[in-house]
Amino acid sequence: MEVISMDKILSIWTYIYFILYYLHLVKYNPLFLVILAIVFQIFSILLMIYYNTFNKNILFIYLIFFFKLFMLYVLYYRKKLYMTIEDIIFSILFIVIYIIYISLYNEDFYNIYKDILDNYIDEKKGRITSIHYYYTLWFG
Repeated sequence: MEVISMDKILSIWTYIYFILYYLHLVKYNPLFLVILAIVFQIFSILLMIYYNTFNKNILFIYLIFFFKLFMLYVLYYRKKLYMTIEDIIFSILFIVIYIIYISLYNEDFYNIYKDILDNYIDEKKGRITSIHYYYTLWFG
């Protein structure tokens, strides 16, 4: 099974940026990025419900969803649930930099996330993320 490395997953970039924001090392609020990550995860869960594919992936997907909701909760708790235009512009630039980075490895956003969703629906299709691979290896 082919594995997608962590550096090619936008959520990992978002987690890292969130931690830097939480530690006051960066200026711009990651709320827009966190919301995008949560929307993708909700879409993944709904897709699995639609295809009725509740396999061993479901626990992993809920775990990832929990971490994304936790980021939103921390922003809420710290009263940072607001976005300025600068935050949105930064988030768009952040995503553009991510897309440029993955393109340097002959990858594109669509194929990475299509492969992830394909793998969520059918474990024999698509590609698995490295985090998911090690999760199934250790807990599978």
